[in-house]
Amino acid sequence: MTLAVTAAGKAETALAGARAKLDTVIEALPEGLRTPEAVVARREALQREQRQLSEALEVATQQDRAVSEVLTRSQEQLEAAKRARDGQQQRVKKAQGDFVARLTEVGLDKAGYDACKSHFPTLDADRKKVTDHRDGLIAARKTLRTP
Repeated sequence: MTLAVTAAGKAETALAGARAKLDTVIEALPEGLRTPEAVVARREALQREQRQLSEALEVATQQDRAVSEVLTRSQEQLEAAKRARDGQQQRVKKAQGDFVARLTEVGLDKAGYDACKSHFPTLDADRKKVTDHRDGLIAARKTLRTP
């Protein structure tokens, strides 16, 4: 019997030690995680949150791809616009050169052209006035010749 009493005492001591250790571990846990039900509820909440975060990550990844595509298209359009601008600048330089050449052909330089520019708005009216005077002069000469 002594053997049984000693074994029972050892078992009780081991059980008390295990309970004390369990109590220490449970006390170290946050208040809301001290029961198995609370742990299950917390795990489910974390899994829901993880799913939501995964979905949000997927949406953000899709938006990032879309933005990258827009950026790529915008960069391509920018390069096309730069090429168009460069082509336009070349056409402007050519037109300016052609203009100077044409001025030279008619005996003008840029300063002479600028001096004449103020008369451009009245050019049609002046032309009509000269034509009318010429027509009047022709009519007067015919009248003079006719006896």
